[in-house]
Amino acid sequence: MMEGIRSGTVRMIRMDDLYAALHEVRPSTGPWFDSARNVVQFANVDGTYDELKAYMKRTKRL
Repeated sequence: MMEGIRSGTVRMIRMDDLYAALHEVRPSTGPWFDSARNVVQFANVDGTYDELKAYMKRTKRL
């Protein structure tokens, strides 16, 4: 996008653009799972978060 803004031309996104973005952007799910872990462990009285709990156990986040 930035290249298009600088040059004033529109072009399709290519795979090298996606690979470059992967190197620049940090994953943001880690902090979310840290918060969700507390909810799953201490506030899941009615079973609302049972699916999330199972997923977190499968992926070793719990």
